[in-house]
Amino acid sequence: MKFGTFQLQSIPPWTNAHDVVQHHWEQMLAAERLGFHEIWLAEHNGRPYGMIGNTVTVAAALAGATQRIRIATAVTRLPLHHPTHLAEDLKSAHFNFADGELLPPPLSPGNISTYVMVSGSEQSVQWAAKRGRPIAIGSGPGWDDIKSRLEMYAETAAAAGFSDSVIEHNLKNTWQLRQVHVARTTEKAIAEYKRGLMWYMEAVANRAMFGFAREQQPYEYYVEHKAVVLGSPEKVTEELAEYCALTGINNIICWFNLGGQPHAQVLSALEMFSGDVMPGLQSVGYNWSMTGRTKAAPTSAAR
Repeated sequence: MKFGTFQLQSIPPWTNAHDVVQHHWEQMLAAERLGFHEIWLAEHNGRPYGMIGNTVTVAAALAGATQRIRIATAVTRLPLHHPTHLAEDLKSAHFNFADGELLPPPLSPGNISTYVMVSGSEQSVQWAAKRGRPIAIGSGPGWDDIKSRLEMYAETAAAAGFSDSVIEHNLKNTWQLRQVHVARTTEKAIAEYKRGLMWYMEAVANRAMFGFAREQQPYEYYVEHKAVVLGSPEKVTEELAEYCALTGINNIICWFNLGGQPHAQVLSALEMFSGDVMPGLQSVGYNWSMTGRTKAAPTSAAR
């Protein structure tokens, strides 16, 4: 399995914009140091829930300050950008695209895929599959739905004429967003995550966007909801290994700083996840195979 972090830069009432920018910057540099695979930047406009108005600006600064970690956007809002300028700017920030040739060439070696961020609905998954694009999925689809969506992707892409190797590669490299917090005990993790999550989920649009009930719910609802991963390192490792085996998701975008979590708490969670969770999931993975149709079987999982 591979893991990334999700950076939305929310401004809850107990903090301010200056501290949010500084803290997220330090958290992204920590993700690089701690061995996370990717940083995913979210673009929002005019809302306190997300302060990155242009992901290219942050991506370019981050590319100059890091050496190893991959930089992704989830999402870049295309109607707000000139398409040629956006492609050129992303290339300069170590991004690449599968189609077209633009100058300057990307600074990082290799070809970085253009992902389609999908809601998990049948229509959005089929749209990406017909074009052979890899996908990143929001936290909305649950344990039961996500596997069927990926099977649908395989069937649709195959019907569109894409080779088994392309389909297998895209399925193996699908990413999904999950709300995550890890602490020394499960009780501590649950208690620490509450304030930020409840502030963020006060907005009905936020609840609906991430697959939760539209009506306001008590904190216990989110704790018990399988889209939220809270617990000790042992619990989080076991839960993510089980999720991979049952759904076929090999790559998780971890949303540690949901709703403006305390900076020291996020840094502690990043350290603990890197040191106590990721090592136990290095040999865990789902083997997507198109042989005999998408008959896929999980590899042996080290717990």
